[in-house]
Amino acid sequence: MNRRRALLAVAVLALAVLNLWHWGAPGGGKAQRAAAAAANAFGAKDFELRAGAVAAAGPQSSRNLFQPRQAPAPAPVKVVEALPPAPSGPPPKTLEQVAEEAARDELRQIKLLGVVFREGKGQAFLVKGDQVYLVHTGGAVGERFRVEAIAPDGIQLSDPASRVQGQLPVMGK
Repeated sequence: MNRRRALLAVAVLALAVLNLWHWGAPGGGKAQRAAAAAANAFGAKDFELRAGAVAAAGPQSSRNLFQPRQAPAPAPVKVVEALPPAPSGPPPKTLEQVAEEAARDELRQIKLLGVVFREGKGQAFLVKGDQVYLVHTGGAVGERFRVEAIAPDGIQLSDPASRVQGQLPVMGK
């Protein structure tokens, strides 16, 4: 413990000697410190009040703060030839496409309720809206569709005018 105190006392004494040498040495940076202090010091001219004609003679601003800035002149406009407008939307449908869509919509409305085979000939029970049809192979369903084939699990219908064909399964299967 005494050794620790002795080391601490030596360290404090060394710091005190270095501090005295730094501040008390002749010409040890006093001129440099004085020049730095003079550069940062204010002069009497800095505290002078400038008003009236003296203030007007001061440096002039190149911009009036109360007048809006003028926009630069607009760039010249290039004239471009107008192209014809592109057709909007898909091209119009042909009569054949309209007939095919109408046939497909009508085919979706037909429901097959059941199939019966008697003496090797198939017979189908169909419903379209509020109309009921009992048809054989080659028979007509409404004014548009003809029955092409009858099988135990469904029937084949076709429209001769638009060549639309469809397979109808028995409902519930």
